Amino acid sequence: MLAGLLKAPSYFAPTADLQRSQDRASVILDLMHEQKYLDDAAYQQAKANPAVLSRAASARAGGYFADWVMESGPGFLTSETTEDVTIQTTFDQRVQRAAERALNRILDEKVAKGSKVQAAVVVMSADGAVRAMIGGREGGVSGVFNRATQAKRQTGSSFKPFVFAAALDQGYRPNDMVLDAPLTINVRGSGPWSPQNYTRKYRGEVTLTTALAQSLNTATIRLQEIAGRDAVRRVAEDFGIASTLASGPSLGLGVSESTLLEVTGAYAGIRNGGSAVRPYGLIELRIKGDDQPLIGQAGASAPA
Repeated sequence: MLAGLLKAPSYFAPTADLQRSQDRASVILDLMHEQKYLDDAAYQQAKANPAVLSRAASARAGGYFADWVMESGPGFLTSETTEDVTIQTTFDQRVQRAAERALNRILDEKVAKGSKVQAAVVVMSADGAVRAMIGGREGGVSGVFNRATQAKRQTGSSFKPFVFAAALDQGYRPNDMVLDAPLTINVRGSGPWSPQNYTRKYRGEVTLTTALAQSLNTATIRLQEIAGRDAVRRVAEDFGIASTLASGPSLGLGVSESTLLEVTGAYAGIRNGGSAVRPYGLIELRIKGDDQPLIGQAGASAPA
């Protein structure tokens, strides 16, 4: 594998694409065998046991984050180039290690032994800079399914802030009142729909602040129907939810599917004072030795 790197160190680096590096190493082994540098036994042993990255090397490679960044840039400058390139990113190894420790603790303490449950984590600054990413329980170096960026799941109550934001856009104030009580909406083609609160209890007249803080379903849907579903969808899309959103009244309860990266980016926009941001990980890309970068920082603002 080391010998195989000589032709194009960045392109064939195992930390960039392990399979490609192993394929290149296999070519080297074939040549060594043909030219009698390896006997049959040593050749078969090496072919059957290709080199892999250690856990420490996988961590340094950035794993899921590195995959995502390489996919976000043009292939001829990232994954497909034979040039030596230098890529500056938003990745923070200290934050990544902390995220991994936290996830491992949850899996060890809260999940049954032998469970196949999966998880994903995205840590993002308010400007959209992704600092850490975990796309599954078992980290991979390249080509592994990334649940943080590829898996779509129902957003559930995490979608509710966009309902309240739509109402605020239309002049409502945090201390205005909304009714939390049993509700039935007749959905054309489907019949009556009656959302319920998680506790099956109702609070009556409550402020918008209380309704959101307590995650009250019926109050949220009442507010959505007043503000209008189109307005709610528009706010969510403006904050970066690019996935297709439901048209029915259950929209406000998060029945639509989205990726963790999209939702985290939308929440970063809320944290950014209500100004939407675009998640980014690549700050600068340049050909090694060049003074000027070919790609500059792609986020809303340069990270601190």
